[in-house]
Amino acid sequence: MKKFILFMLSVIMLTQSIGVIGMNATENIPDDLPSIEFDRQYWLEPGETAWYSFKAPAPLCYLTDMPLEEIDGCLCGWEVDSNSYYDKNGKFLGYISASNDPEAGGWTKFIPGDTYYLKVEAPSSKGVFFTLSAVKEAEPETSCEKESLVNKVKLISKAKKVDRFVPGEYNTLWDIYTVKEEFELTGSNVITSSSFFVTDYRVYFENSMLTADSGTVTYSSIERAAADSAELVKSYCSAPDKILSDSEYIYTANHYAYILEGKGNAVRSFDLLVPAGKTLIYTKDGYFRTAAAEELFGDVTADTWYTDAVLYNAEKSFMNGTGEGKFSPSVAFTRAQMVQMLANIDGADLEAYKNSESFTDVSSDKWYAPAVEWAYKNGVTGGIGEGKFAPERKVTREQIAKFLCSYAESKGALLPEGADLSAYPDSQSVSSWAKDYLSRAVALGLIKGTDGNKLSPLSNATRAQIAVISQRFDESVLKPLAPSTHKGSYFLEGDTCGFGTNYEIVELSGKEKPNVLYIGMASTNPAEGYGAVEAEYGAEFGCKTDYLTLEDLENGTAREKIMNADIISVGGGDSRMLLARLRKHGTDALLREAAAKGTVMSGSSAGAICFGVLGTSGIGDSRYENLNATGCVDLIVCPHGFEKARVNKVKEDLLKNPDRVAVVLGNSALEIKDGMYRIYADMEFMEHFDRGVIGMVYWSENGEIKTLDAFSHNIDWRPLSELGIYY
Repeated sequence: MKKFILFMLSVIMLTQSIGVIGMNATENIPDDLPSIEFDRQYWLEPGETAWYSFKAPAPLCYLTDMPLEEIDGCLCGWEVDSNSYYDKNGKFLGYISASNDPEAGGWTKFIPGDTYYLKVEAPSSKGVFFTLSAVKEAEPETSCEKESLVNKVKLISKAKKVDRFVPGEYNTLWDIYTVKEEFELTGSNVITSSSFFVTDYRVYFENSMLTADSGTVTYSSIERAAADSAELVKSYCSAPDKILSDSEYIYTANHYAYILEGKGNAVRSFDLLVPAGKTLIYTKDGYFRTAAAEELFGDVTADTWYTDAVLYNAEKSFMNGTGEGKFSPSVAFTRAQMVQMLANIDGADLEAYKNSESFTDVSSDKWYAPAVEWAYKNGVTGGIGEGKFAPERKVTREQIAKFLCSYAESKGALLPEGADLSAYPDSQSVSSWAKDYLSRAVALGLIKGTDGNKLSPLSNATRAQIAVISQRFDESVLKPLAPSTHKGSYFLEGDTCGFGTNYEIVELSGKEKPNVLYIGMASTNPAEGYGAVEAEYGAEFGCKTDYLTLEDLENGTAREKIMNADIISVGGGDSRMLLARLRKHGTDALLREAAAKGTVMSGSSAGAICFGVLGTSGIGDSRYENLNATGCVDLIVCPHGFEKARVNKVKEDLLKNPDRVAVVLGNSALEIKDGMYRIYADMEFMEHFDRGVIGMVYWSENGEIKTLDAFSHNIDWRPLSELGIYY
């Protein structure tokens, strides 16, 4: 197999070489060429030719159409049709290899820092993907002594409660750190490199996890001051380099310095963009990581019952330290601190509550006054009576229950029935006003028994105890029970799932004759499939129908068509081609915008994959790949759920990314509307064709795949928050 693949690669390369050299040894290089981004996937339409310029960041580069595969110890990709590269004079220099195997020519070698010009042509019969990547040669031994200092120089924005960042949209909720690295290099005419932690990717951040959205890499501002004996050759960002734990993702940027002679002294400084609330620690091995709780606070040790909760609260800015690097875990919590913590959890803008007037014992000049006023105006507290709040009084366990339940209810959370408190020996000591709140807090697992299985309702709580309770409250009450504010409407089907599909989609739109836009970009001919859409929606319902053309993508008319549609129907076919076309022209952002305003998003197969944050696509006869999709809805969408290999690929991703949720569909569809979801299937259709039905929800927990038979919810709509979707 390897020899056959290498033979085919060699034939293609030889054909390219003969064709280019035989026809024309030089080319007229077009002006103002775009600079190619390394490791980014590009797409060319059938028959399209594209030119790019690039500076070689490393001695070796390769160009490939498909992800690399290891064949007998060598990395091989699929050669891109008719690629060739030139120098600044237009002289043909060869083609760029897609294999590191010597039999296929090996990686193509370049002079680092020199500029080259790449020409890629797609055949008239099909479109072409290509990615240019760099390979670093083994580095010579070089002496390098360096010292790194991290100085926090500017805070863009305070941390806010953000459950998810939309993939592809850059957010500014970051702390900026400046790192200065001083080092001395010994060597002669050598290339050296240094790796360090940098997070200047477009990312979304959730539950202490940082996930890069490949294909949307951006670059931070990097400044370098170096001695005369050193000059910069090239700097670039790579993919995620290593994962230390579930909460520590390490990204690297490789910076090369060319030492002209002898010994060189250099100082480099660069900015690190870090999710707000995180603190960086230098690990002495060239990397940075986020700090643990015991590194943030000198009075918190590792592996106590409250250590994780302290870090959780600190990173989310729910509870901060008490000053001088301390958390004071054993100090009692006050009522003022309690409402300040809830205001922090809420992300409340306290500027509007500076004029305190609701309680006679809270003056406007106190640090806690805005939080107390916010709590009163939003129904979180009514005080202790007689117009007083008692801000400095230590908060009791039954008061904590009331604060938490009142806040949750003010946010629309659906609280359960209260637990039976009679099993606790001191249940009679619970104040009458507090019984309902405390019983609900016990039912939710927020308040648990103390020594002797007592409720201790009048006892005070320490800062460590409050940290644990607030983490439970955020994770088990606010997230799972709060109604989703997601506004999108979707009908995403795996296979054909019923006679009534179109009726259901029209009903989702809420209009008798909605405008329907068909997107057939998963096919070489975007008009393919439009006839069926016209027949199903135009003839059946009298809808006005249209389809998106390649010209619409290129000349900007796509926006008008997409924004005027009540229903957008995306057809099946080649998922990679579909997503590449959408991204190339920014149409993925238009789809997110349309989804947010309530347009019904419908899709089958590749069209269903299109709308998720990831989609599991089939490539070839047996190859499956999770593709970054438009991110309209924060799910992995897996159609054709009867294909075991496809579902296994979903499970692989979930084990690596436990915060993700996947919906697997087969002869069924995922419906979403008004923050609710269900799995839809036309049972009359299923029985008529004797088809089975799959509608499963998958996620991972403690290294195991968990499953929900979502088809059991076919009749009753369920809250999207069950799937972790909040928006």
